[in-house]
Amino acid sequence: MPPIRVFVVDDTAPLRSLVRTIVTATDGFEFAGEAGSGRDALSKIQASAPDLILMDVEMPDIDGGSCTRLLLDRVPNARVIAWTNHEEPDVITEMIAAGANGYLLKGTDPKEFIDALRWAAEGQSVLSRDITSAVLTELSRLYRDAEQRAEEVRSSYLATVSSLAAALETKDDQTGDHARRVKDYAAIITRHFDPVLVQNESLNFGYLLHDVGKIGIPEQILLKPGPLDDQEWEIMRSHPKLGAHILENATFLQPYGLEVVLSHHERWDGNGYPSRLKGEEIPIGARIFSVVDTFDAMTSNRPYRDALPIEEAIEEIRRNSGTQFDPDVVRAFDSALDEILWRKDAQLHPQEAEELHAVEFRPSA
Repeated sequence: MPPIRVFVVDDTAPLRSLVRTIVTATDGFEFAGEAGSGRDALSKIQASAPDLILMDVEMPDIDGGSCTRLLLDRVPNARVIAWTNHEEPDVITEMIAAGANGYLLKGTDPKEFIDALRWAAEGQSVLSRDITSAVLTELSRLYRDAEQRAEEVRSSYLATVSSLAAALETKDDQTGDHARRVKDYAAIITRHFDPVLVQNESLNFGYLLHDVGKIGIPEQILLKPGPLDDQEWEIMRSHPKLGAHILENATFLQPYGLEVVLSHHERWDGNGYPSRLKGEEIPIGARIFSVVDTFDAMTSNRPYRDALPIEEAIEEIRRNSGTQFDPDVVRAFDSALDEILWRKDAQLHPQEAEELHAVEFRPSA
C-alpha cells in the first residue's frame, strides 16, 4: 500500500519542521513537502502530489480559506485539514465551506496527530463533537442573520451546510456525495407528496445532516468491515439521538429537520429505532427520508458489497411497503421515480444526462 503523502503549509518554520519529523518517523507516511506562504504552496503543490494538506488558517499573504480553494483546484483528490491554534466557530465554518475535511489544533499529541491524518486519508472527518456543535451554532446564527437576504445568500448558506455534511461522511461513501444525493431524492419525493411541505428549508438541512450523530460513534465500530455484534449494534443505533443532541440548538433545523435526524431509522411497522415509533407516529420527513436513504444505500457501491441493480432496489422498496416504509410514501416514490433516476444519472454523468433529459425534466436544486 503506498504511503500517505503529507504537505504542510505554515508560516512558522519550527512547526513545519515538527510536522516533517513526526511524519517522516511514522510508518505508512511520507513527507511530501512544505510551504511558508500561500503563494509558495501554490507553486509547489502539483509537483508534490500530496494526499493530505495541513493548511494553516492565518497566512501572511493568502488567507486559509482562499488558499484551500486554490490548492484544491490544483490537486482535487487531496484532502485538506485546517491547522491552527484557534477554535473560533466562524473560522472553522469558513474552512469547512472552503473544502477542508476537518480541523486540527496545533499542539495536538503526536499519536492523536497521526491518527487524525490517517482518518482523513481514509475519508473520515477530523472533527470533534464539541467543535461540530460550535460550527452548527455559528451556522444557526448566520442563518438568522441571513433570513431576510437575497437568494444568493441562502444558496451560499446551504452550500456551507452541504460542505459540513460531506466532511462528516463516513467511509461507506468515500466520495462524500451520499448526503447530497439523498437530499435531492428526498426533496423530489416531498414535492410529489406535499408541495407545501417541500418549501420548508429545515427539511433540506435535516436531510443533509441526518447522520451527524455518527461523529460520536467509535471508529472501530463505524468502520468495522464485518458484521457488528449485539453490543456494537446498540452503540451504532445511538447515533440518531446523538445527532439530535448535537443539533438541538440549531434553529435552522426547526421545525422538521431535527425530526429527520432523530427518526430516520424508525419503521412503519414499529420495529425501527431509537423509539420504535409506528405508522403516522413517525414524522413525515423521516418517513420520506427512510425510503431514499435505503434506495441510495442499495444502489451505491460500499467497501463490503457492490451496488444492486436499480430494478432490484426498486422492487425491494415496493416489497417493504407497509412494513419498513409508509405505503403512501412508496406510492410517491413510484410517482417520482423517473425524476429520481434522472437525478441519479445526472450526478453520475452530468453532461450526458443534460443532453438526454433536457426537455423531460427541470427539477429544482
